[in-house]
Amino acid sequence: MKLILDTNTVLSAIFKPQNRQAEVLSLWRANRFEWLTCTQQLEEFADVLSRPKIFSRIAGGSGTAQRLIEEMHTGCTFFQLLPPFAAVCRDVGDDYLVALLVQARASYLITGDNDLLVLKNQFPIVSVPEFLDRL
Repeated sequence: MKLILDTNTVLSAIFKPQNRQAEVLSLWRANRFEWLTCTQQLEEFADVLSRPKIFSRIAGGSGTAQRLIEEMHTGCTFFQLLPPFAAVCRDVGDDYLVALLVQARASYLITGDNDLLVLKNQFPIVSVPEFLDRL
């Protein structure tokens, strides 16, 4: 199964390592699914993790963030997106995730972002609880 994990899902997992988002990350680490990502998402992670307010919330600090980035580089499947990205999201910054979902033919995009969840009637987008209930 090929999945895309939205940035907010991954950040929630490293903020609180005992929550349901962390459970999804654990499933990936146990090779239960293939995590698809792209350069745009890594750039988003780098941008978000450089913000002191965000960085200060990471359980385990810089070591946790660095390990995750390294894990992504070695364990994720990287997909080269072909722009332009269709404007389908209320937040245009999320359009690349929908493009990744469509172009890579992923099974699901897992997110907690309401700007993406409102599109779940058009695309295979699910919340963390919905995904875990489907396993």
